Amino acid sequence: MRSDKIWELISNTYDNVALALYAIGFAFIVYLGVFVIPMIPSLREQYLRTRARDIAGENALYCEKLNMKTGTQAFNDCLLVLGDFRLKVEQRIYKEIDDF
Repeated sequence: MRSDKIWELISNTYDNVALALYAIGFAFIVYLGVFVIPMIPSLREQYLRTRARDIAGENALYCEKLNMKTGTQAFNDCLLVLGDFRLKVEQRIYKEIDDF
């Protein structure tokens, strides 16, 4: 008789925990749908802007390391060459990834 009450208590606890987990899962899905998913395009744009700014800074740093003064024609040419080189390398990497 006591064993039946223990199993009933365990069963009720299991049901309550399962119900709570389902509620948390449903709330998380609603949260994703309302708050996170609509922000994905703007977050991607922000990431791309930041990445472009970082790449431009790296290119300028490499041109400065090659002893080219900022604002000169040689510096601007260096930026163009580095940008073109980086673009070709990225395209090659993306192509190799797509081939797999």
